Amino acid sequence: MQRSREVLGIAVIVGVGLLFALGNTLANLAYAGGSDPVSLSTARFLFPAIALAAILALAGKPPTLPRRDAVVALALGIVTAVYTLALLSAIEILPVALAVLIFFLFPILTSVILAVVGWERLPLTTIAAGVLAFAGLALALGVNRQALSVVGVIYGGIAALGLAIVSAVSSRIIRSGDPRPVTLYILAMASAVAIVIVLFRGEYLLPHTVSGWWGFGGSVLFSGIAM
Repeated sequence: MQRSREVLGIAVIVGVGLLFALGNTLANLAYAGGSDPVSLSTARFLFPAIALAAILALAGKPPTLPRRDAVVALALGIVTAVYTLALLSAIEILPVALAVLIFFLFPILTSVILAVVGWERLPLTTIAAGVLAFAGLALALGVNRQALSVVGVIYGGIAALGLAIVSAVSSRIIRSGDPRPVTLYILAMASAVAIVIVLFRGEYLLPHTVSGWWGFGGSVLFSGIAM
């Protein structure tokens, strides 16, 4: 039984990673069709938030959280808005594979954060994996030097650190409870931040090509399922 749960957990993690990667890869199609990171990130927050609210309502699950947890979840929503916008901007600037490679340093960063704040130990295997991951990234950056943008790399680093923070802190809020209300609070705040940015700049860029719409819709769908 325990073995089955472990296998299921690994399968879920792999599946979520693949969905995120697919959603982020499709972002380039949306950009080529006329959209941009701000517009895409707004949709990637808003539609999953609406869908999750509907799911909770149909399930009869109150979406409320204790006050302290709610405040933390809303703060994580701001972090989520920042890291998602940074990731989608990195994908716009860098080759997709390189941007995603930088972003997927977040599991190592999550372990480091958990160890630094004293919530978990940092095992030697994680340290070794971190060294190998950063070595691989350094090699990739060296190989792709001609296509390298310092700004894009910084965006990718911000995205990885942001998701690491959200992963580390949200795990303490969720504990062994239902993660959906926490996720809803995070998505709701991220949606609000994105909408404010859209209103401030005064435009929302939708794709104007068929392939752009496929990329836009696919990115929203797959990233939403992953969340």
